[in-house]
Amino acid sequence: MKTDFRGVADFAIVHYAGRVDYSAAKWLMKNMDPLNENVVSLLQASQDPFVVNIWKDAEIVGMFRTVSHLYKEQLAKLMDTLRNTNPNFVRCIIPNHEKRAGKIDAPLVLDQLRCNGVLEGIRICRQGFPNRIPFQEFRQRYELLTPNVIPKGFMDGKKACERMIQALELDSNLYRVGQSKIFFRAGVLAHLEEERDYKITDLIVNFQAFCRGFLARRNYQKRLQQLNAIRIIQRNCAAYLKLKNWQWWRLYTKVKPLLEVTKQEEKLVQKEDELKQVREKLEVLAKSTQEYEKKYQVAMDEKTALAEQLQAEIELCAEAEESRSRLMARKQELEDMMQELEARIEEEEEHALKHSKRLQAQVKEALREAEDAKAAKEELSALSKEAERKVKTLEAEVLQLTEDLASSERARRAAETERDELAEEISSNANKGSLMIDEKRRLEARITTLEEELEEEQSNSEILLDRTRKSQLAIEQLTTELATEKSNSQKSENARLLLERQNKELKAKLAEIETAQRTKIKATISALESKI
Repeated sequence: MKTDFRGVADFAIVHYAGRVDYSAAKWLMKNMDPLNENVVSLLQASQDPFVVNIWKDAEIVGMFRTVSHLYKEQLAKLMDTLRNTNPNFVRCIIPNHEKRAGKIDAPLVLDQLRCNGVLEGIRICRQGFPNRIPFQEFRQRYELLTPNVIPKGFMDGKKACERMIQALELDSNLYRVGQSKIFFRAGVLAHLEEERDYKITDLIVNFQAFCRGFLARRNYQKRLQQLNAIRIIQRNCAAYLKLKNWQWWRLYTKVKPLLEVTKQEEKLVQKEDELKQVREKLEVLAKSTQEYEKKYQVAMDEKTALAEQLQAEIELCAEAEESRSRLMARKQELEDMMQELEARIEEEEEHALKHSKRLQAQVKEALREAEDAKAAKEELSALSKEAERKVKTLEAEVLQLTEDLASSERARRAAETERDELAEEISSNANKGSLMIDEKRRLEARITTLEEELEEEQSNSEILLDRTRKSQLAIEQLTTELATEKSNSQKSENARLLLERQNKELKAKLAEIETAQRTKIKATISALESKI
């Protein structure tokens, strides 16, 4: 059918956007969208036989498919469609139904935008951050908007983007910084692109102005040089025109070659004189060079001797260092021995002190026992004397009773009874005296044993004291040897330092002599070369 518009349309469809005319040319190539199964089912169940006949051979999959399988199949169809077509997303909006220019029906346009999903897309874009760009790309593209903000060689892309955003003074609600990208609300990147275009335009304009100024200044300098050259040529030409007809000038031009010949002869004689003087000076310099060579040879011999002496000093230093090392090792060994001896002496002294204390306690105990024995001995002696006195008294009484025996039998019997009692008492006292004597002997034997042990401990103490004296003598000897080794080590160290100082002085003198000789020789050679 034909429409009221220009062009030919095959059919028209009336839907939410109004009446829309379509052309059937290349219809299949333009509409390669995937077919919906619900649409196929709906068309196959149509009341129109023609439509049912068209869709009767449509493939209906009766096999059960899972959600993941459906998703995979839809994704494959979408990718095939994208590979086979060049999609263009164009939104067509009818401004009014009267087809009048310059008139916009706001409710109609709003309804179309709402149905097309444009308003929803705009709302989503405004609420979210649809634009995103990696850190490196953002820095590379918009760094010219923030000059001198990022230091040279700064590598952290995230920190660099944060510094750039702070320099751009963007509102914090307009962007978000992610892990690898930076996100912007709709319109922010467009604004940054405009700013970038303005900045690039300014840079290009300034660069063009600089280039034009540079070219103009170079052209000006070139013209100025040409003008100066023209003036010089004009001045020389005017001077030549004035002189070419002057008689003196003609005479000068004719005489000048003759003067040159005379000057050449004078110069030749002068050069011969100069050559003679140079030869004489060269001979003098040759003699002085020979003298310098002899001095140099002497200096080299002295250098060799000094080097040999230096090597000998170095060897002496090495020997002294080795001796010092040995002395230090011997010193350490002696110190270890001294510490060991001191520890042993302390141990022996502690042992002797303990033994002496134990002996002193034993001696005190023996003395106490001896005193007890002495007291017992004195007591036994007093008892013995008392018993002897009683015996003598009883003997006297026995004699007296014996003499009176004859006078009275009863008295005799009483006396005999008394004598028997006294005899028993005397026997008891005698037995007690023998026990006291045995105890005395035992105590005397104990005292003798303790005295022998005391003498033995005194002998051991004297042996320990003798060993202590020997250890102290050994310590004093080792201390003396250590002091001697320290003195020798100090002397070796002083000798080594003296040799090193002499070595440094000799090296310095040798370097000064070599420098002076080289300076003199170089000066002489330079003078000869300049004169030649």
